[in-house]
Amino acid sequence: MNNPAKKPLRTALIASSVVAALALGGVALAGPHRGRGGGGGGMGFGFRLMKIVRHLDLTEEQEVKAVRLRHQLKTEMKAMKGDREQTMKTVAAELKKPTPDAAKLHGIADQMITRMGKMTHATIDKFLELHATFTPEQREKLGTHLERRAERRERRRQRDRGAVKE
Repeated sequence: MNNPAKKPLRTALIASSVVAALALGGVALAGPHRGRGGGGGGMGFGFRLMKIVRHLDLTEEQEVKAVRLRHQLKTEMKAMKGDREQTMKTVAAELKKPTPDAAKLHGIADQMITRMGKMTHATIDKFLELHATFTPEQREKLGTHLERRAERRERRRQRDRGAVKE
């Protein structure tokens, strides 16, 4: 596929794939989706950790802080959802063109990456405020729980890889 005539199309397809992946990642980050308000998490760092901290025997003060943190994250993600929808309209319009502007699509992807990066850093900072209130036992329990989740995820990946090879 070294045909120079196909390069703009290939670039547009790659750019649109990246933009779509980022948009879907943003949707996942927005939080629970199972059954409208159900308990499913997305890929969102903050929402998964909020689910995990429920098992830490939080004090009332810690619970209030956790609920406020989750509410702030939900509010911020709702604001980002509107931006994401407008961005996807712009991407769709660009991809309808015979020769989409690769620089424009790359710029959109860069903006989305920057926005999500800022949100991720803000989420970490907010969670660390809650973490600062944890007892040593709660931190140990959190760490152990995260290690177990990572081990389960790796076992699933190994199992899935084995299923694909067969």
